[in-house]
Amino acid sequence: MSYLQEQIIIENYAKVNIPGIAFEFDNVALDTSNLDEWIRLTILSGDSSLIGLGGGSTKCYRIVGVASFQIFVKQNIGSKRALELADQVVGLFRTSVDSVKFISPSVKRIGMRDGWYQVNADCPFYRDDTV
Repeated sequence: MSYLQEQIIIENYAKVNIPGIAFEFDNVALDTSNLDEWIRLTILSGDSSLIGLGGGSTKCYRIVGVASFQIFVKQNIGSKRALELADQVVGLFRTSVDSVKFISPSVKRIGMRDGWYQVNADCPFYRDDTV
């Protein structure tokens, strides 16, 4: 699986399973001026390591990363809606999606930022590639 395939799988899974929310993806501007809530999804690829050798010249590599969801809601409405969205994200990303395996998501309150109340949901993952 390529890094592009990894990104497509994660982004599509989020869009399909969190309907009605505007997403900002890497290098795609989102006009938030008329929105009450939105999510920025950034996929952070991490290290890869050799985890096994197969027959002949076959090798298995494990690639790790984090799908980082920055959840924004309008200021001065409390934290309830942001935490509802964070709970939804965390619930969705405690599973495997195709060959991307998610593990132990976490939620962090960031607070007010640029006129938005922000909560982050970070969803670590790994995938194995055999080459």
